[in-house]
Amino acid sequence: MMLITHASSSLSASLVQTLNNHNFNYLVVTDDDPEWKPPTDWHIQAHLLPTPLPDWFAHNQQELEFAFCLDETDSAANDVHFQILWRQCIDHQVPLIFRTTAARSAWIAEQSSAPFFWAGLRVAHSSAPAVTQAAYFLVHHRQQSGEFAVDDVNQNYLRD
Repeated sequence: MMLITHASSSLSASLVQTLNNHNFNYLVVTDDDPEWKPPTDWHIQAHLLPTPLPDWFAHNQQELEFAFCLDETDSAANDVHFQILWRQCIDHQVPLIFRTTAARSAWIAEQSSAPFFWAGLRVAHSSAPAVTQAAYFLVHHRQQSGEFAVDDVNQNYLRD
């Protein structure tokens, strides 16, 4: 099972579609907007609001293979949500891929622990498909944690 937060963002929506196209259908999505509903063509197991996420992690940790936080808005609320997700990934040994920001990079540098694998994607002006392609690559190639420029991942690793 994979968890995708901020599912209404174009980055997360593109990731869900890519995962579905590769027959990953055991997905759980979250979004802050209580009015938002997943598109009917998505193959997902559940749609949650972020509030119950720590309890959900505790009950589903054995099945959870990956977590993604590909939000598109820099805000204090999103950073708090990211920090909770980071801690849950540490506590339950779940790898994490996220969109990095200056605030997140600074916060991570202050932490004494990290998920056993994490990848921060520097998005800059990358398109949603480029971000999705880099994230999908990193799911299958988890050699070292760190921050990666999306364009560098795509240019250096995804050659034909």
